[in-house]
Amino acid sequence: MAETTETQIRELEARWAEAERTMDVEFQRALLDDDFRGVGPVGFILNKEQWLGRYGGGLKIQAFDFENIEVRAFGDTAVAIGTQVQEASHQDRPVNGRFRVTHVYLRREGSWRVIGKHISNQQQP
Repeated sequence: MAETTETQIRELEARWAEAERTMDVEFQRALLDDDFRGVGPVGFILNKEQWLGRYGGGLKIQAFDFENIEVRAFGDTAVAIGTQVQEASHQDRPVNGRFRVTHVYLRREGSWRVIGKHISNQQQP
C-alpha cells in the first residue's frame, strides 16, 4: 500500500527533528533542496549552506521537536505548519522557545525536498 503524501511528510518532519537533536548535517544536506531558503525568527535569511553551517557557528541543541503539525498537499508541493519547541544555545546564549514554523516541500525526481522554512516566535495571548 502506497504511503500518502501526509504520511511521507510527517515521517520527514520526525526525521528532521531527530537530525536537529543530533546535529546530523548529512541528513539535512540530503533533505534541503539546493534552492532552500530559511527565514529565522528575527528575519534573517539563510541559504542551504548557511543553514547547514549553524552548528559550526556556535549552535548547540539540547532538545528539539516539531509538534501539532498540519500537512497540506498540492500535487508535488506540500506545506507543513506546526510548532517548533527547542532548548538550545547560540554562541553560549540561550535560544530556547516555542516557534511557529512553516516548511515548504517540493517533490523533485521522486523525492521530497525542503525548499523553504519560516520561523516566527509563538507568544502566549
